Amino acid sequence: MDASARWADYELHILSTRDDISDTQRHLDITRQQINQAQRCIEDLTIDACSLRVRMKELELDEELVKKSEEEAIMEKIMAQKRLVELGGHEPAVRSLQKALHEAKRELEATKEETQSVIAEEKKMQQELLNLQLILQRSRATSVKLQEEYSIVMREKRESDLKLKQLCLFLHTDAPLSPSSTSSPTSTAALSSPTPSLPSSPSPSPSPALLLPEVHY
Repeated sequence: MDASARWADYELHILSTRDDISDTQRHLDITRQQINQAQRCIEDLTIDACSLRVRMKELELDEELVKKSEEEAIMEKIMAQKRLVELGGHEPAVRSLQKALHEAKRELEATKEETQSVIAEEKKMQQELLNLQLILQRSRATSVKLQEEYSIVMREKRESDLKLKQLCLFLHTDAPLSPSSTSSPTSTAALSSPTPSLPSSPSPSPSPALLLPEVHY
């Protein structure tokens, strides 16, 4: 393979490596955003779950108070019925007590329904939290994989840089001389010398035609 073909091959490899680096960096940025978003959602769900637990405790206390009030109402009804039986004419008082008992039962049912609703909401949030944790684990695994791919691409880039330097050295030392250099006295003396040797003074600057463009990453 001649120098121009080697140069074209290395240049193509460098362009491909540069595209791989950009693509990997873009995937890493997307993965980081997904991880940050999942963490924020987990924090929000954790706060909501704590609030629901506090509300459940309050509802449990309310339910206990309603039960206690219901028991007290029943006991008061029994005592009132006993007193009214002794005194006579107890129907209005019984109706009043029955109404109070009905209100207490209705409050108890409402408290039970709210408790069940809160429990169902907590289960739903726990499932969402579990799903987000799974998404976060997958995102972290993807991030690790992308980091590994990025390391591989950067290693290939360093290898390409090394090969490019070797190619530059090869072109500067073994490439055919340009017409301007062959007409110079130094070139004539170098060509007429039977055994070429390295000059003791600094070597002349390479011809502009042999300079390679600087590759930026």
